[in-house]
Amino acid sequence: MAIESGEHADIIVDGGNPLTDAGSLRRVRLVMKDGRIVRREPLSAPQ
Repeated sequence: MAIESGEHADIIVDGGNPLTDAGSLRRVRLVMKDGRIVRREPLSAPQ
């Protein structure tokens, strides 16, 4: 399955691979619902 141009998707971006590390789902970095970002992890300050 692929996301096609003009279509909307529900996507989560996490901190790892949930197939091998279920705990990675506790490290969600971004949530997109109907093509809109509804949650984004703040960027870390440069060090």
